[in-house]
Amino acid sequence: MNLLRALLLKLGIRKGWRFEMLEHHCRYDRNKVSPEMSSSPKRILFFAYLPYWLKICLPASAVLGAMGHTIELIFLPYDHYKKKDNWIDLWAQKCAYEKLESLKILNTSARCLETKPGVLSAEEEKEVVIQSKKDAIYVKRMDVYDDADERLKKLYEFRYQRNAVAMAQIMKILKERRHDCLLTANGDILEFGIAYRAAKLAGVPCTTFEYLFGRRCVLVSHADPVVRLNTDEAWREHNKKPAPPDVLEKAMALMAERAKPRDAKKYWLSQHSMPQSPEELRKKLQLAPDRKTALMCSNVIWDSAALGREVVFKGSGEWIHETVRWFSKNNDWQLIIRVHPDETIWGGDKPVSQLVRAALDGRTKNIILIDAADPTNTYSLMQLADAGIVYSTSAGMEMAVQGIPVVCAARAHYCGKGFTLDPKDPENYFRIFETRDWRTLKKNAEAARMTASHYYEFYFNTMPYHIPWDIIRLDEDLDEWPLSSVLSAEGRRLFRRTWDELTLVGHRS
Repeated sequence: MNLLRALLLKLGIRKGWRFEMLEHHCRYDRNKVSPEMSSSPKRILFFAYLPYWLKICLPASAVLGAMGHTIELIFLPYDHYKKKDNWIDLWAQKCAYEKLESLKILNTSARCLETKPGVLSAEEEKEVVIQSKKDAIYVKRMDVYDDADERLKKLYEFRYQRNAVAMAQIMKILKERRHDCLLTANGDILEFGIAYRAAKLAGVPCTTFEYLFGRRCVLVSHADPVVRLNTDEAWREHNKKPAPPDVLEKAMALMAERAKPRDAKKYWLSQHSMPQSPEELRKKLQLAPDRKTALMCSNVIWDSAALGREVVFKGSGEWIHETVRWFSKNNDWQLIIRVHPDETIWGGDKPVSQLVRAALDGRTKNIILIDAADPTNTYSLMQLADAGIVYSTSAGMEMAVQGIPVVCAARAHYCGKGFTLDPKDPENYFRIFETRDWRTLKKNAEAARMTASHYYEFYFNTMPYHIPWDIIRLDEDLDEWPLSSVLSAEGRRLFRRTWDELTLVGHRS
C-alpha cells in the first residue's frame, strides 16, 4: 500500500499537484521579517479550485495570514473541469491534499471540501442552474446555450452535478461560521462562479481577482465578478480629477508599446509582427480608395470576459453573422474582419472565420477576412479604418483614442463613458452605417479623444494591481519573491496596495 501511495503521489506531482515544493516557500523566519500588520484584520474564506489556482492561492494565504488576517483556505479535489477525474487522479490528489492540510502556516488553515451532494434550497438550485448553463457554453467554446445540442446538454448535466456539490459545501461553511469576506479567482465561471453566487446568497461580501494584463498584474472587484470588468464606480471617482494635459500623448505612447511584439516573460498577449505602414497594407488588402472602411475586431467568442454582455444581438456569433450579411449587401463600405489572434491558442466549437464564411456564402468581394493565425498587426489595420466595430474587445477603446468612431454591439466596460456609439437594437446599430453625415461622426470622435485617452490610461495604469507571482511561472517567481522578501519593507512598498484591496481593507462595510 505504501508503495502504491508513493507511486500515485509521483503521478500526481507530474500532473501538477506539486504542493510539497511549495511548503518551503510558505515558511519564513518570523524573527527576520516584521510585516506591517493590517489596520483592519479580517476573517477570510479563501476558495481555490484546480491545481494551478490552488498553487498560487497557498502562498497568497500565507502572506495574508502574516499580515494578521485569519484565512480559511478551502478547495475541491478536482484536476479537470470538463470531465470526471479517474481513480489515479483522485488517489494522487488525496495523497497530495493530506500533505497540504498538514501544513502549519500562520493564521491559515487549509481544508479539502467533501464531494458529496447536499440538499439545496430553491434559491440555491436556481443559481446552480444558471451557472451550469454558462459553464456548458464556456467549456464547449460557444457563446449561447442551445437546448437542441445533445453534447451541450451532457456538459450541462456534468457541470450541474459539480456545481451543486460546490454550492452545498460552500453554503454550509458560510452558514456555520462568520466570515468578513469570501475571496476567490474569476467569480464568473465554473466553481469560482458558484463561490461568488454562494457568497451573495449568504450576504457575505465577495472579492474576485483575475490575471488580465501582463505578468504579475491582477484586476480586483468587490461588486460584479472581476471578468465582467465593471469599472463604473472606479471610473467615476477617477474622472473627478481633470485629465492631465499630456494624457493623449501618454495614451498614444502606451498604445505604441502594445502594438509591438512583446516580451513573453512580461506579457501574456502580444502582436506577432511589427506595425506596418498604411500604404503597404492598403496595397496588400487591395482596398478601394473610394469606399469607407470599417474594421471589425472580434473577441474569442466563448471567453468569460465576453459572455453575458449581450445588448444588440443574442451573442457574438449572431453579431458576426448579421454584421457580415449587412455589409455584404452595402458596397459603399468595405469591411475588414480581424479575428482575435488568441483564437489560435484556445480554439472554439465555431471559429469566427467559419461563422464569417457561412454568412458570406461566397457572394461578396467587399469583405476581407484576416484570420487569427495571420501575422498582420491589428494596430496597423486601425490606421485604415473610418469606423471601428467591436463586441467588447479592448481594440474598441484603442480605436477611440485615435479618433475613430467606434460602434459597440455589446456591453463593453468602456461603453457609456462618452467616446463610443452604443446602439440598443439592430435597427439603430445598422442605421449608424447608413448615415450620410459621416464627417459629423468623425468630428465627434475626434472631440472625444481626450476622454478616451483618460479612460485608456486609467484602465491600463490605475486599475491593475501588482502581485509578486504569476500563475504561469509560479516556480521561478517564488524563487525571486519568497515570502521573506514579500513581507520585507521593499515587498510591503510594492505589494501592500494589492493585499489591502484583496481583503477589503479601507472599504466601508
